[in-house]
Amino acid sequence: MEESKYKVGDIVRLNSGGPMMTIDREAQKDGIDGYICKWANGETLLAEFFREEIITKVEIVPSECHG
Repeated sequence: MEESKYKVGDIVRLNSGGPMMTIDREAQKDGIDGYICKWANGETLLAEFFREEIITKVEIVPSECHG
């Protein structure tokens, strides 16, 4: 990847919606640059490759946090 749009730990979501995911690392799949994102489905941790163009960074507002 040339210049990364996202960094490890950024929270993103698919442009089409879905769960919030965490950027785990930069990756390539079949010569295409992208990111491995992780998210939880209940107690199951899932991970998948996504191209940069289909994810968007989520800005977390402190009042939305559960901590």
